[in-house]
Amino acid sequence: MKKLIVFTLCLGWAPWLLAQTQPKFSKKQLRQDLKYLYQTLQKTHYNLYATTSKKAYDKAYRVLRHSLKDSLTLLETYQVFQPFVALAKMGHCTTDHPFRRAYGPFLKGGGKVFPLNITIDKGKALVKTNYTNNDKIIVGSELLAINGVPIQTTLDKIYTYLAGESQYLQNTLLDMYAFPRVLWAIQKSAPQYTLTLKTPAGALQELTVSAIAGQQFEAEYSKKESLFEQEREFKFLQKDIAYLRPGMFINTESDGNTSKTETFKKGKFLKFIEQAFTQIKQQKADKLIIDLRNNPGGSNTFSDEMLAYFAHKKFRFCSDFRVRTSEITKQYWRQVKSEAKLLVDLKEQILSHKNGERFSFDMPYHQPRTDDLAFKGKVYVLINRYSYSQATITGAMVKDYGFGTLIGETTADVATNYGSIHQFDLPHTKIAISYPKALIVRPNGNQEFKGVEPDYLVYDNLFTKKDEILEFTLNLIGGNLIKGGTQTSDQFLKLDK
Repeated sequence: MKKLIVFTLCLGWAPWLLAQTQPKFSKKQLRQDLKYLYQTLQKTHYNLYATTSKKAYDKAYRVLRHSLKDSLTLLETYQVFQPFVALAKMGHCTTDHPFRRAYGPFLKGGGKVFPLNITIDKGKALVKTNYTNNDKIIVGSELLAINGVPIQTTLDKIYTYLAGESQYLQNTLLDMYAFPRVLWAIQKSAPQYTLTLKTPAGALQELTVSAIAGQQFEAEYSKKESLFEQEREFKFLQKDIAYLRPGMFINTESDGNTSKTETFKKGKFLKFIEQAFTQIKQQKADKLIIDLRNNPGGSNTFSDEMLAYFAHKKFRFCSDFRVRTSEITKQYWRQVKSEAKLLVDLKEQILSHKNGERFSFDMPYHQPRTDDLAFKGKVYVLINRYSYSQATITGAMVKDYGFGTLIGETTADVATNYGSIHQFDLPHTKIAISYPKALIVRPNGNQEFKGVEPDYLVYDNLFTKKDEILEFTLNLIGGNLIKGGTQTSDQFLKLDK
């Protein structure tokens, strides 16, 4: 039920193949779009003012309306509208971002971008990938300033554009979008940049580098960097230890468009999961590691089928699913043609309630398997900062129902959230605005907007090939850990259990 927003934002990057038109919008059009945007968010969003007060939002609206200028491009319009939408501080309340409509023409025109990709780790902006020919720039170096501007100043500006419940989540979104793209989206590109760096050894550097052609960056980025593990994998790490990476909880052969039924056809996923548990039974393995790291999520109709193999009681992905109706939400549901009881019941309730009303929908339970493939051994589930959407929810279900042990990093995405999103388009600019129609409360009933915390907190060092989280898990299974919460390595772990 949680729309696959993360996945759809990350589908292949070949935007320069798209349409090349670059319209400009008048002040009157922009004011009309802004008015429609704010009024419609108030009517459709489950609770727009949950984090930011109506007084603060109204003031931001007045200031923005007064400041609008004439003849703004699509990118310039995004630059003023997105921070306004992001004031909600919710990952599922955002614009559709300018990449697919404005970035393509920019690249086609020979546009250049910043030549380093960075990641934020423990409060530091660290060089993740160097796209220059300057071998003096060492991966893992801390980026302190760009053209004399402290990196924190740049990041603070970026954070106003990234919709998210926490800065931790915003940092992972920055990883997902890639820093060169985000920097392009918020400020004018420069032909060269003067960088202030601190090497891993602590030496200060000041270097001037040239911007890189955007098309070159995209070609190299697709080869060098991959944030999500999209492939499914099953194997035995030892005779009695099975490893399962389920991949995205959607049909991986689809284009990921959540408005198409093809995206949610789960036949091949079910076959993959059944074959895995059949092999587990045949080999009599009694330990199972499920890897949800770097997983963009998907639909619970997939993940529930996997959980059923080792669940020991009935379960559901939320303890409460509260929906607010609106005319725009109803327009979508009038087009839903499904005979599935869950969707039929939800559609009936959405259409029967008055616009603006809120109601709790009784989400049905999923039953555990009782056949000979049901797994009775120990389950260990790996999570990290890049476990998004349904991967976060699945981790929460494992913890809240006691189905296994969670190991890794706290998720950046939140388990209780405003989600189940729909969209509406602005009349003139056609910018799509996503809004959450529902409040989804995690299985244990905790309504805090926070990530899923593991039972064992293990930090993943992004700059080594070593898999700290998996190595810790194998040591835990083998009984090779120092007990009592001792920290055994400065980069390795802090036992919470």
